[in-house]
Formats: sequence, C-alpha cells, structure tokens
Amino acid sequence: MKIPVRSIFAFSGLGLAMAFAAGVSAAAWNPQAQQAGQGQAGQGQAGGQGQAGGQAGGRQGRGAGGGGNQQRDPNATPQAATTGTGTINGQVVAADTGRPVRRATVLIQAQELRPAKNATTDDQGHFSFTSLPVGRFTVSASKEGFIDAIYGQKGPLHAGTPVQLADGQKVDRIDIRLPHGGVITGVLLDDAGDPSPATSVRALRSVMNTGEKQLQQAGQGGLTDDRGVYRIYGLPPGTYIVNAIPRSNANDLRQMAQDVAQAVSTGGLGALANALGGGRGGLGAAGGAAGGAGGGRGAAGGGRGGQVLQNLLTQPQQGDDQPAGYAPVYFPGTTTSATAAAVAVGVGEEKGGIDFQLKLVPTAKIEGMVAGVDTNSAQGITLQLVNQDEQNGSGTGPSTARLTTDGKFTFTGVAPGNYLIEARGARRANNANAAATPNAAAGAANANGGGGRGGRGGGGGQPMEVLWGELQVIVDGQNQKDLVVSLQSGMTFSGHVSLDGSGTGTQASPDLTRARVTMSAQGNTAAGGGGLGAFGGFGGGPGGANAASVDATGRFTVTGIVPGKYTIRVTGVTGWSAKSITAGGREALDFGFEVKGGDPASDISVMMTTKTTEIDGTLQDASGRPTADYTIIVYPTDTQYWIPQSRRIQSTRPGTDGKFTVRGLPPGDYMTAAVTDLDPGAQYDPAFLDQLKSASTPIHLSEGDKKPQDLKVAGGSVH
Repeated sequence: MKIPVRSIFAFSGLGLAMAFAAGVSAAAWNPQAQQAGQGQAGQGQAGGQGQAGGQAGGRQGRGAGGGGNQQRDPNATPQAATTGTGTINGQVVAADTGRPVRRATVLIQAQELRPAKNATTDDQGHFSFTSLPVGRFTVSASKEGFIDAIYGQKGPLHAGTPVQLADGQKVDRIDIRLPHGGVITGVLLDDAGDPSPATSVRALRSVMNTGEKQLQQAGQGGLTDDRGVYRIYGLPPGTYIVNAIPRSNANDLRQMAQDVAQAVSTGGLGALANALGGGRGGLGAAGGAAGGAGGGRGAAGGGRGGQVLQNLLTQPQQGDDQPAGYAPVYFPGTTTSATAAAVAVGVGEEKGGIDFQLKLVPTAKIEGMVAGVDTNSAQGITLQLVNQDEQNGSGTGPSTARLTTDGKFTFTGVAPGNYLIEARGARRANNANAAATPNAAAGAANANGGGGRGGRGGGGGQPMEVLWGELQVIVDGQNQKDLVVSLQSGMTFSGHVSLDGSGTGTQASPDLTRARVTMSAQGNTAAGGGGLGAFGGFGGGPGGANAASVDATGRFTVTGIVPGKYTIRVTGVTGWSAKSITAGGREALDFGFEVKGGDPASDISVMMTTKTTEIDGTLQDASGRPTADYTIIVYPTDTQYWIPQSRRIQSTRPGTDGKFTVRGLPPGDYMTAAVTDLDPGAQYDPAFLDQLKSASTPIHLSEGDKKPQDLKVAGGSVH
C-alpha cells in the first residue's frame, strides 16, 4: 500500500498588480510566489504558505513606518558552531543514468551539529564535509528538476540511513542517487472548447496530516500557455488528482479593491497586507509600536495609508449578480475532488494527455451581517466561506470577506455546495484602548502568521479578546440575503499541572512558573494554524496556538479557544515530560482534544514525570553482522492506538553501524519488527500493521524502562 509523505507547498492563483498613491508604491500578487515575510520596518509581506493568509500566493507591499521589527536580545551570545575532526565524503549522481549531478545542494544534519552544514557538488558531483563532531548524521541532496533524496533511502520520500561518525573518523562513498521528478501535462479548454490561457493547474496528492486526510499540492509549474497547455514537473512518484483553478471574475476584483481601500484608509499598510492576505495571525501586536517578534510567514508591517485606483472601484459592474461562473474543476471534468480520476506517476515518468475542460455552474451571492459586537471596537473581523464537501487543500480554498463599516459582508460567485461561514476577530479589553491609541499609527496591524503560522504577538500590543462565530449555509445557485453570523467570545479552559511523585527520585521539583501549556489547532479546523479555515493564531502562538503560563501551584488558564481539535503540550520544564493529559474525560495525548461551540468548558489535568522509556538495539543480518538495510518499527498491541501520528508508533532507520534507539514511548505492550522498505506513513496504516504482526517480536515497557532489543534478519524473513 502506497501512503504518500506529507508535502507542503504554497498554492498559486490569480496574478494581480495594483498601484497606490499617497505613500504606497506598489503591491504585487504573484501567482508563483512563496514569500516569507521578514517583518522589517518599512516593509510588510503577506506570505503564501497559509491557506487563509495567502493561499493564492505571496503578496508584498512597501510603505513608510513599520510595526513588525524582529526584536533580538542585545545581550545574547552568538552560538558557536560545533566542530570536530571527522570527515564525510560522497558523490551525487542521477538515479537513472548514474551521471554526476553538478551544483546540487547537499545538507548534513545532526543533533550534535549546530548549525547544520551545506555544500555544493563540483563538476563530478563530489562533496566533502570536514571538521565534524562525533555524531549520527543525516545527509541529503537536492536540485531543481530532481526529487530530494537522502543517503540510504530505498525510494523517493522514504527514510534514509544515518551515518554514524566516530572521533577522527573519515567516511567515504556516502553516495546519493537523485531521481528525476515525474511530469503531468495536458490541455485545458474553456466551456466553448477554446484554449484557456494563464490558468493555474495543480497536481494534488492525498496525505494524512495531524490525523486528517488532506489534499496537498506537489510539483512545480502548471500555468497554461496560449494553447491551454500546462506542464507540472518535479513530481514524486505517487497518485494525483489534477485541479484547474479558473481566473477571478470582475466582481471578485471589485470586492478585493473595496477591501484594499478600506484597509488603506483605516489601518495603513499593515492592514493592507491583511486585506490582500486574507486572515490574521497573532493579534498581540495590534496597535503596538514595538512589534515584538515580527516576521514569521505573512508578517504585515505598518505604514502610511494610500489610495487604490479609483477607476477599479467606480467602474460599472457587469451586472450586480453573476448568474454563472467557472468553478474549480478536476480531471476528467468533475467539480468535486471525490469524483476526480486518479493519475498515477512513476519515478521520472511523463504522463501526457491529461486533457479536460472548465465548466460553467450557477453561482450565487451570499450577503449578511455580523451580530454581537460593535464593529468599530473589533480588530479586523474576517469571514471565510468553507466548502465542507471538499477535502482540505482542494479547489481554491476558502473564500474570504471582510466587514464593511456597517458590519455587513458579501461573497460573490459562490458555486453550489454545503458551506460553513466562519467569522474570527478580536477586540481590545475595556481598559486597553487608551494605552494603545498612541501606537496605532506606527503599526496598527502587526498580524503575524497570515494563516500559515500564527507567529507571536508583539510586545507593544494590548490584551485582546478573541471572537468567533459560525453559520451553516446550503448554496443552490440562488442568492441569499440577510444572513446573520453571531459572534461570541473565545472559550476559556483551566487546568492543573501535577508531578508524578514516583518519578521524582533525587531530582528536585521543577519551578512550575517556567512551564507553558499550549493548545495548538490540528489540521482541518477553524482554529487556525494553516488548516482549513485557518485564520492564523489569534492567541499569538505558532501554528494557531494558544499558550498560558503556569503559576507556582500548577494552575493555568488558556483563553481565546475557538471550536476545533487541539493538541495540548507542556514545555519549559527541563527533565520532565507529560505522562498524561486528560481533557473532557479522555486522554488528549493520544486522541487530541475536540472543542465544540456551546459545550461546557472542561478542566485539563496534566501529569508530569521524569521517567521515560528507551529501546536500544542492533539490527543484524543472517551472519550476525550489523546491517542498516531495514527500517525498525515499534507499535502497540492495542489496536485503538493504530491512528495517524500516534505517539505510540515509531519508526527509525539503524545507523551505518546497525544500532538504533527508540525513545519516549508510553508504558505498555508493544511489537517490534524490521521491514525491508516502508512507504511514507505506512506505519500508521492498520492494515499494514495487521499484516506485520506475524513477523514481530513482543516487548513490554514499564515506566522508565531502558531495554535492549536486538533484531536479526534470518533466512530472508524479518524478525
């Protein structure tokens, strides 16, 4: 069974350029850009990595002022690079021809090596790393047009073999074979059978991400030429569905221009970047001059306002309603990903003739208002229209709208389907308005993350109250008016961190005030962090995370939680790890924590321990010699834990010395096995694990166990 590896790419979309006067020089919407915002003074960027904060590509703009400067500790000591006396040499060659690959980038990484090192191959494909410390190294290579490869991997996207290096040791012939990427090509026509030029076509593959199936883009290229021909290259082997995204219509452009005009007139360039990016990140810096930890993907710097081209705003609309429009379409011509045809691509294979046609569908206008808040006191309320019939990553992603000054919103050109309107925003605490006012002009919207990563809120901002609202809508081609989305405050969860007395031993109790409890949104959730309906992290943490400090008694309170599924983690307590985290009467470490609107807030109970488990062993071949040609899998005997991203399932490749280590498994009964090859993600597949049982060895782990577990391959079978 082939289970593809996770691949994260920015989505490409409409190309748009608009000129602005009064202090704004230009803003470009690049269909291929994948910008990472730097958050520097005088420059704001909205990155295209997040689905809400730039799903159509990177947007960047320049202006005067800035509220997102990267703040560094002036007293911090630069970290010295780790060195040693070891050497690793090798060569990069093409997997199909064996010819040297020149100017490939080679990266070497290890826990013992800070920072990582990279090198460029010479004309013969050779590379060399010297002055390396003792450690266990991963060596990988990449080049445009090839699929990234790791030394020792059995196939593209599979795990590699770590290189074990002793003091003063020289390891040669660490050769890496780079496979050529696959290609999907074809012709895209419009509904009349004519070529559809300048239209984005994507190859999407299904992956399991944080426990949920999602469609993620792969490969490069895909924009059709004047003949309607597209070519997507650099694809890893696997199965894809091909998706065409039609260009926006005039109503969409007009709505965008209105958003831009409102943002520029009220919030400077920081708000402009948010208007173009859709979505917000951490709101801690709203109105803050300091900007705190600016940057991250999609940072928006502040600046003077400007004025969009008035002719775009004042031009006559081509009919107030659009009765029909092009919908995202999948090969061979369906409007839903569930009925799309699969296209299988092998290593370096070019799959041609994937031709299909755009479809006109009845579209509707969705109008309504947001109730439950004075829009003048709210910060950047954003709405998304999410198609619940599609997998995450399919189509063009959620449509985004912003409120007018009277609290109304409009979505145009909506194709038939089952939708959820999600509203997210924030407002200042009652006592914070006066303190924040002087800083508003300096950077009114330092909203880090833009949907890709929530980013941290800046130090200059005041506490914000998170707001959310949701409304189900069925669209059947008829316009809908007077919809009401009611906002309410984000939910609050309290809890307690306790210490496992049996695990303390001679170690002193930690200072719990250094601990942080974080609730991070998982995958396909409205809470943020790059999932479907991602609005960035309103709580200010990375990936849509909300964090809380712990007091000396172990109590904590997490605020601003919106509906979704969360992972709960505890950090900052050196030498201690979470033994269990229960929320809502269920173990959240294994199954996550789902929050639903209207549910009563549950207490969160965290138990910390110093006892961790460890399995150490050596993999041997039939003659008893160490071997690195297999993958070690450790999985629980209890099938309820055979779930995606389970903390009770681990896989690892032995080093070149045959040694392997598996750490941090919870106590319980497990099975261990070595397999000749492992498709990415297959260790979480219940069918695969069920087949593996007959070739597995049982092992029991108690709390704090450090167990040896040697494995031997004998007579062609795996034990």
